[in-house]
Amino acid sequence: MTLFPDYCNSYSITMRVVYRHTVLFFLVCAVAFSGCQGKKPDFQSNQLTRVHTDLSYIKDEFGRYVFFHGVNASASAKFPANENQQSFVINDADGIPSYVGKPFPLDQADRHFQQLHDLGFNSIRLIMTWEAVQPEAPGKFDQAYLEYIKQIVAKANEHHIYVLMDMHQDLFSRFMISKFNDAFDFIKNGLVKPGSMEAMVLALKPPYNNAVRGDGAPKWAVQAIMPEKNLDSGHWGTPRIFGRLNATDLATINSLAGRFLGSGFSIPPEMVGMVQPDGPFDITETSDFLPLTMWGINGGISLDMQRCFASFFAGRDVYPTLLVDEQGHRSANGRNIQDFLQDQYTASWVEIAKKVKDYPNVIGYDIINEPVGFFLVLTLAAAAFEMGAFDQVVEMLNYMSDPAQSHPNIEMMQMVKDLFNLLVALQIIPPDNLPATKEKWGFQDASLMGMMGLNIGFDKNYMQPFFEKVGAAIQTVDPRAVIWIEPAIGLDTALGGTLGISYYEQNMTRPAGLNHVVYEPHWYPDIYPNLGFNTGPRNFTSAEWRFRDFKPSLEGAIKKAKYSLGNIPVVLGEYGTEYNFNGWLTEGDNKGILKATQVNPTDPEVDYPVSQEILDNYYENFEEMLLSHMQWCWSPEVTYARGEGWNNEDFSVIGPAPAWEPRGEEAYSRPHPTFLSGKPVSMHFYSQLHYFDRDKGEVNRLGEYELSFQSKETNAPTEIFIPYDLYYSAGFYLWITDGYAVYDHENTTLFYYPTADEPGHIHKIRILPPLDGQENLGWQYFFQDDRVLSRGNPGDFE
Repeated sequence: MTLFPDYCNSYSITMRVVYRHTVLFFLVCAVAFSGCQGKKPDFQSNQLTRVHTDLSYIKDEFGRYVFFHGVNASASAKFPANENQQSFVINDADGIPSYVGKPFPLDQADRHFQQLHDLGFNSIRLIMTWEAVQPEAPGKFDQAYLEYIKQIVAKANEHHIYVLMDMHQDLFSRFMISKFNDAFDFIKNGLVKPGSMEAMVLALKPPYNNAVRGDGAPKWAVQAIMPEKNLDSGHWGTPRIFGRLNATDLATINSLAGRFLGSGFSIPPEMVGMVQPDGPFDITETSDFLPLTMWGINGGISLDMQRCFASFFAGRDVYPTLLVDEQGHRSANGRNIQDFLQDQYTASWVEIAKKVKDYPNVIGYDIINEPVGFFLVLTLAAAAFEMGAFDQVVEMLNYMSDPAQSHPNIEMMQMVKDLFNLLVALQIIPPDNLPATKEKWGFQDASLMGMMGLNIGFDKNYMQPFFEKVGAAIQTVDPRAVIWIEPAIGLDTALGGTLGISYYEQNMTRPAGLNHVVYEPHWYPDIYPNLGFNTGPRNFTSAEWRFRDFKPSLEGAIKKAKYSLGNIPVVLGEYGTEYNFNGWLTEGDNKGILKATQVNPTDPEVDYPVSQEILDNYYENFEEMLLSHMQWCWSPEVTYARGEGWNNEDFSVIGPAPAWEPRGEEAYSRPHPTFLSGKPVSMHFYSQLHYFDRDKGEVNRLGEYELSFQSKETNAPTEIFIPYDLYYSAGFYLWITDGYAVYDHENTTLFYYPTADEPGHIHKIRILPPLDGQENLGWQYFFQDDRVLSRGNPGDFE
């Protein structure tokens, strides 16, 4: 009999259309069935609602548990739309950056959101920057950009895509920059190998055509923090090691760099003259960034960047006399730099909230991306100015590494001395403590004690009040706001304190005064390039990733949600993989473009086998842990030569224009719920990348998806994305324990209406495609395209 006559009209389905397997053919001949034309369910699935937190879960207004299977859009939104990607100069005559059109132009929005939907992404983390909102001056907002963001959110809503508003930054600002020569022509012509020592040395030789840099804060904010800097200098972005590099400094670098950048590293003496033919320049004319392929290392060694974060989060403690007026200029009657910066940042968030607060698909506000709370180099420089004597600085560092002084580490002290010498040679640490040097390095307002204090309890002492301030301001505009918070990348993290047991770790607690809070850590295990300049991608095999156990690492990444934040909901805000492992292969496109791809030699039709293996391993862990997640990233601007256009990263799940073909979709386009009618209990999916340990007589259950949840809490249905064309092109069987189901083929969404209502009941769903040699028994439905065959009664779920 038909289980849902209200939703269909009977019609005959020929067995040869639905079944293509011999076992199933005879089964159908033996049993009478009735079929029906599938129709869309009565539930208004196109009406997304605002979400809210409920204990450690996120729910919609129908009372359903929400599961986010999302993607970040996009890495290319980290830099302006009107910026020259070779010179990094704004193309417009007024020099004002514009981010309108990032992550993609409005006229492309329908195309991208439809593809996002078709691949199964039900949410995006929309990448914005502070500079995009206030590009020109404090108090002045780019209304064109704000309107653009509003329209992007509206378009996402039309396509049933949730949006997390993210104020992004990496290493504070794009004015934290070090240019380099990517040696593209040398590599293309086979003169040097990617990642070789020759390519690293060539990276330091002008003319420069690429850069390692940050993103986030506008120019005027950087200038307010570092008024001694000439951000308009023609040298800005030139690696500072060449500003005043002499023979002694070069010898120090060459003798010590091998310890930190790999054996064999050496800068030829003649390189000094080649890099700066016009003579030395002052340190105030560039930043102290290095063009490291693993760009994040700058967070630990850049004095300029650490000054910026210290001013932003803790200016009252570390720069108590740095006062500025409302335009960010030094003023004896002004406000502390911290209050000035945070007030402007908060005002930008308020303007965003005003624009998007009425859209039901806005799931929250991610206050700041990956804040840096690592201030060891800043403290070291302040100590050098304050103490003057090198031995005292080393003694202080030794004490900070082991306050109890129970285990003196001679080798560690020597490494600290070597590092200190290297940092001085690289002009990251000041060479002396003269008053003129102190002023040139921007330390005339610095408090050593304040800086030392930054390294202990940064999340609790500085991040928590910051979240409370910005979150409260957003709530005044949007009372339903869900505030998403991230941990700082601080000294406790560097010392392995993610489990809450480090000496330095004084954990942030749940920010006060905020109605709804979500914890959103990021997680990138072992995928970034090796140390060095212009080093190219890593080399991996699929086998070395297939069996890695990531669960302990993931549990550590999310543990603070329970450990100190009151068991608030957790969503993994970033994870992902590069798509250019194992070298650069030249494609025959007559342009000599280097396509960073991977081809499986045993199956040339399978691209990116390592990337897919990595992602599938991740996703199986997410499913086991019932963890919502948002992959990095979706970038329509990606190219094979330069990735997403920012620091040569190539994480985009779609390839270059105009095709924008999915990359590695066998891993991430997988069945998943968007909404659950009850509390989640378990789920798994076996993709074509899953490892099946052969058992005699058993067919590998490729494409099997199982989901269970507890105790129906709402009459609204459970909704499950079905990657039909990828895994179920021949149709799929459905087993359920109770209730009935409807499949909307047009939107590739399965609606499950559970009926059992008793406490503690476990609702189960199984989905499986027809498999050669597999005899399927006890199923309730078979769906193929917009047709359905129903039989039996629910409840005989195996």
